[in-house]
Amino acid sequence: MRKKLSTSPRTETKPETETKPEEIKEKGDLLWHLKGHKEVVLAVAFSPDGKTLASASGHGDNAEGSVRLWQVSDGAHFNTLDGFGGSVYAVAFSPDGTTLATGCDGDDRTLRLWRVSDWSLLRTFTDAGEVEAVAFSPDGNTLASGNDDDEVDLWRGSNEARLQTLAGHTVEVFSVAFSPDGKTLASGSWDKSVTLWQVSDGA
Repeated sequence: MRKKLSTSPRTETKPETETKPEEIKEKGDLLWHLKGHKEVVLAVAFSPDGKTLASASGHGDNAEGSVRLWQVSDGAHFNTLDGFGGSVYAVAFSPDGTTLATGCDGDDRTLRLWRVSDWSLLRTFTDAGEVEAVAFSPDGNTLASGNDDDEVDLWRGSNEARLQTLAGHTVEVFSVAFSPDGKTLASGSWDKSVTLWQVSDGA
């Protein structure tokens, strides 16, 4: 039986750091060294306002991955999203900062959306494959996910509908990114190629 998703705030913890904020004067100085993950950290993402950092972890198909949330201002950990049935390979904030997307592999094989205001689970896409990468379109209406089925799926985040599946890679897709105007999607794969897609029709 899988663990129940935990979205309640955890006890705030201060990070280990080798420098104090008032001592930081030059580029390249260490701000915070954030620790607490039990597995390998696989992805990180800043919220659009720069105040929150999400970090995702896991190691292997049977890992119990998690997403830890940190305050950028002081490096404090303030919440953890867990209960995943595999490693969390991808995290991405929506452009308006109201939603966090997470992608998981292993037995979990889900794409999940979380409400940032209270970190509750909004919806789960259960037919997403082993998700290796996620990205929101600039308008926030479309979510792209790369998976181990060698494909990229486009989703309508508001109703869990799969809009389109883009097939062309021969091995799993590890990265996805929208162009600034939202018209083009780039995907990178283990097959040593990058593919550009016209998102409007997948051609």
